[in-house]
Amino acid sequence: MTIFNWRDIPSVAALATFLKENKQHGFSIVLLNGDPALHCQPGVTPADKERWDVLDKALGMFLAAEPDLRHLVANRMLKLPVHPGWR
Repeated sequence: MTIFNWRDIPSVAALATFLKENKQHGFSIVLLNGDPALHCQPGVTPADKERWDVLDKALGMFLAAEPDLRHLVANRMLKLPVHPGWR
């Protein structure tokens, strides 16, 4: 299968959709030291059950999509923001 766009990769598209649908929780994908990373702003602890549950699902989806995210970034098919603490 030829990849033209990140939307062509089901795991990446599903992660993007999930994060967009849950944007109020403050999770996003950023570059950290040149690698894709799941960013939480503000941070989250198990005491915040709702956000923790969303983070748990987002992390599983991120781990499934991470090899594809690396491929997309390495081949300049996806540009991610740099982690705000690493500018």
